[in-house]
Amino acid sequence: MLLQTVVSVLLLRSLLIKLYINSSILFSPMNNKPYLFLLLLCFVWLLQSCTTNPIFKIDTLRESDDSMYCNKTFGKDVNTIKNLNEFWFQTGKMDTGTVDNSPLVKAGIISIDKKRNILYLKNTHTINDTTIEVYTNNIFIVTLSYTQKENEYNEIFYIGDLIIDNTKQKEDYKIEGIDCRL
Repeated sequence: MLLQTVVSVLLLRSLLIKLYINSSILFSPMNNKPYLFLLLLCFVWLLQSCTTNPIFKIDTLRESDDSMYCNKTFGKDVNTIKNLNEFWFQTGKMDTGTVDNSPLVKAGIISIDKKRNILYLKNTHTINDTTIEVYTNNIFIVTLSYTQKENEYNEIFYIGDLIIDNTKQKEDYKIEGIDCRL
């Protein structure tokens, strides 16, 4: 991406110089048409190189992992979670299955590029009314920050941000969440 931007800038510069030289000798739109076309093409290529395409895509989940004892579910909005059972990130406790009677560990599940990722809670803290939880595995760092709210029916829900980082790129999603139903 950086190489494409550098090449585009250099091509644009050389085309502008050629266009300037040709127009100062004899300004004729007919003589400059190929340069104008190439200039426009380089400009479009430069614009394309400056746009960022996500390196990864978060997927919608519809069911919890069998080994997860769900605590909270986060997604696009509360209605989507409740009515369509669609969510992006789920937190809770997980049986690692390593040893009989091993303690449950706090974890989260997210699906990115059609692959389910289990992340373990690294740390959690609260600042004012906002809870911040950081989950990690060997690929991603997911930072979940949310504030508890109450709707007109006295139902508790959460609103906040989900930041996914894989050291190459960060993606930030606005989220809403609910406590898991039993």
